[in-house]
Amino acid sequence: MAVFIGSLELYDIKRNKDKVIKLAEIHKAPLYLKGLITYFHSSKGHSISIKYNVHGISYEYNGGWDRNVQQLKAGDSIWIKCSVKQPELAICELEDGY
Repeated sequence: MAVFIGSLELYDIKRNKDKVIKLAEIHKAPLYLKGLITYFHSSKGHSISIKYNVHGISYEYNGGWDRNVQQLKAGDSIWIKCSVKQPELAICELEDGY
């Protein structure tokens, strides 16, 4: 049991470290643009999929969300912030860290 809990703690630390690295890259040279919510789920985990284009290339962001004060849903447009150098690294306006 202790090994399992220790493994979960290590996984959580790695996941948080990966998010910090991603946010640092995005904040170095951010590009703000609008995307289209293609999937939105609010029960048993907050998940969202967003399609967006950068210089004619389509990307899809799949992630979570923390708050939705505007009551956005699939089909709505949403602000995305992505890295100029690596547009596949993105965060949406509903996430902490935006």
